[in-house]
Amino acid sequence: MGRRQLVVLLSAIVMMLIGAGVVGGIVMATQSEGGRDWIRRQITAQATRGVKGKLYLGKMSGSFLTDFAIDSISIVDPDDSMFIATGPLHVTYDPRDLIDGRILLRSVDLQHPFINIRHNFDGVWNLDKVFPPSKQPSPSSPPPTRSAWGAYVLFRNVRVRDLNLQLTQPWTPNDSLKGTHRDSAIVRALAAKDQDVRAVMVKGVRRFQQTMHWTEGNWTFTNIRFRDPLRAGRQFDLARFDIKESSPPFNIRNMRGHVTWRGDSIYLDIARLELPSSVARVVGRLDWGSKQSLHWDLRIHSDTVGLSDLTWIAPAIPRTGGGSMDLHVKTDRDERVMNYVITNMNLRTTASHMLGAMTFSVGGPVLVVRDMNLKLEPLDFAFFEGMNGGPFPQPWHGAFTGTLVARGGPINHLMVDAVRLTYDDRNVPGATTVFDGSGELDMLSPANAKFHGFHLNLTRFDLRTAQFLSPGFPRLNGILSGEATLDSIWTDVRFHAADITHRDGDSTPPSHFKGDLRLTSSTANVGFDVSVAAL
Repeated sequence: MGRRQLVVLLSAIVMMLIGAGVVGGIVMATQSEGGRDWIRRQITAQATRGVKGKLYLGKMSGSFLTDFAIDSISIVDPDDSMFIATGPLHVTYDPRDLIDGRILLRSVDLQHPFINIRHNFDGVWNLDKVFPPSKQPSPSSPPPTRSAWGAYVLFRNVRVRDLNLQLTQPWTPNDSLKGTHRDSAIVRALAAKDQDVRAVMVKGVRRFQQTMHWTEGNWTFTNIRFRDPLRAGRQFDLARFDIKESSPPFNIRNMRGHVTWRGDSIYLDIARLELPSSVARVVGRLDWGSKQSLHWDLRIHSDTVGLSDLTWIAPAIPRTGGGSMDLHVKTDRDERVMNYVITNMNLRTTASHMLGAMTFSVGGPVLVVRDMNLKLEPLDFAFFEGMNGGPFPQPWHGAFTGTLVARGGPINHLMVDAVRLTYDDRNVPGATTVFDGSGELDMLSPANAKFHGFHLNLTRFDLRTAQFLSPGFPRLNGILSGEATLDSIWTDVRFHAADITHRDGDSTPPSHFKGDLRLTSSTANVGFDVSVAAL
């Protein structure tokens, strides 16, 4: 063997020994308690550079060459409140990516995370306190490159199990409420089981906050892109997303699609979202800022809607049936109120078929229903029995067909612009009632609906319907028509300025009456109190 060959051979052996020593050192460091503790301190030091607050990493394990595990992680915000706390975390990676300056995790498994997002009374989100928004580079600054360490951060095959998320925001009663009405609204909110409103002391002043809860979250992401110099924002590619929401009560299952987070906005493009009885597609955005609450603007299209998923909007909504609709969920100008704008509605329930549009506004002193434009084909009386919670004293059996147009308002002052209906009485074949009207209704309790100056135009009322409903009704034949103004509860309604005509066939001259009357139907027998002039 020549001298040159011997030098090469010895050099190769030395390099191999050095490499083996380095690998052996890494193995010894990662497999010893002291070495792992040193690695944990180094990772904590690097991670805390971008975190304001207290970061804690639990016991670490794994090979540290291609994977590692942490038994727990927690972040306490600068106000000394828990922001994040998790159970075990396990990740795998290729060390060549780290050498190239890329933080690319091949798989992530996170268990039992708890996340507490809070909008403080000073208008600042704790999220912004923990992760202060990065300063925007000046236009003259060169863009970062992929080769810069940490400029590219991507997680693949991410699985999150048993997530618990809560969002806390300031709460106040509606500005229109004063004095005892305001006090009553606060008492109701504090006692309500469907909304977590609590009183807190802030600098010696009693304030209120509301917390929304999401539990049993199980998420699977194909990719989570946190940072890429060539693309703006953070993107989450959802393979499956399951979670329970407290208010409104939604049990979301099998949601998949894409979510992009840019600045103070989150953009959603959800191809499929399932509720227990509904399937929908969702697009839209959520916005927030340091001085405002969370704002919603979501458009939901559903060819499969189960009304049982919507009963939280109002107790009177039937629990059976369904259909299709487009739903626009958006925050009102009053940030405490959420608007649910329903269009292209096509619903079937309780032997009824309804088409059209309406808007529900939830979060104010009472439910608001606006912009109603409905077509009834038909609306069976079973629908009203469902709203009533059971049958009425009289054996109503029939259905309404027609239209309803209403500008609406609070349900205790609901303005109806035009209602045109025909009632087909199945108790008495051939007996029909035709009427139209406009005015104000109080539907705060649908079973005890009230008229407030409601003007009624009666085209036709077959007296056989009244005779069937009440054995004590006068045995009169024929048809009533005319007009009147209605007031009071519908089961004890007052007719003012009534102008009524009675016709019994073509051969008998009509009878004409003007005056007032009271019609009581709260019992099996219908009662009358009449003060009219026969003309």
